[in-house]
Amino acid sequence: MEQKEIAEKLQFTFYIVVLLDLLGQSDQLDKFTIFPKTEQEMEEFRSIYRRTIGPVLHFREQIQNLHKNFSKPITIPDTIRNKLTPSQLELAKKYSRPIIGVQFFSDLAILKINLAAQKDYSPLFSIHTLFIELAILMLINIALGDPLRGAIDVGICVELSENDLYGQALSRAYKLESKVADYSRIVIGKGFINYLDSFEKAEVQNEEKILMNFYLALIKEFLAVDTDGKPIFSYLSSGARRYYQESEGSLENALKAACQFIRNAVRQYAQIGEIKLEARYSRMMDYFKKNDCWRNQDPWGGGRP
Repeated sequence: MEQKEIAEKLQFTFYIVVLLDLLGQSDQLDKFTIFPKTEQEMEEFRSIYRRTIGPVLHFREQIQNLHKNFSKPITIPDTIRNKLTPSQLELAKKYSRPIIGVQFFSDLAILKINLAAQKDYSPLFSIHTLFIELAILMLINIALGDPLRGAIDVGICVELSENDLYGQALSRAYKLESKVADYSRIVIGKGFINYLDSFEKAEVQNEEKILMNFYLALIKEFLAVDTDGKPIFSYLSSGARRYYQESEGSLENALKAACQFIRNAVRQYAQIGEIKLEARYSRMMDYFKKNDCWRNQDPWGGGRP
């Protein structure tokens, strides 16, 4: 089949794309400039790759497990279902089915939402579900010492094949992540902001307008403006913290571990004169303090094992 025929069969549509980068991998991989020759060099080589492949595999597993848990449609209890009119039941269907795609490339993860119109489906529920996943991923990975950096944007894309997205949204997210994000945060592009704003002008029935505004409000709880004026995804906002299992102490433990990691990183990079990296982790510290999430206690009781 010729390229022209292939292009004509491809279906272009708008996508929301989140690009996540597991930080620190390239620094490890750059330690070898030539292929190892001696047995000692080979063992060092294997050790480096174990330290990089392990976090990458765990990063992927985290996303897949979270995605599996959050991708289940919400079941409407019979006690509620029996009280809803047929039109209300149809609306409930639209806001109870998350559809989020996931693909991986090296130490990058791509989470995507197809915005093509679909019957009985609203992308707002998918966005809200995606944001809960991102909030958990961002904090837990900092607590584990494997911080992430990312970006969100909207644009025209096409699936060239299964798990092979190509187009504007991915390109825009990549530029934001690599050139704007700078430290462990998720920067939000103008396209995504404009997309959310477009719902205010949507002409829908009053019943759906109520549901739409409800989910828009939940989504906007995750949005903030950073100290440099960039719109960001706020994984420590009060709205985001609501979705951690606070009753089991997981939020508090994660905050303590994350703060300990950040504090150690600031000290380490200050001691060796890595001014740029020290500044990045200092910005993370400021973000935690701004959201009243800075903890001075050591979660490991005097030293992480």
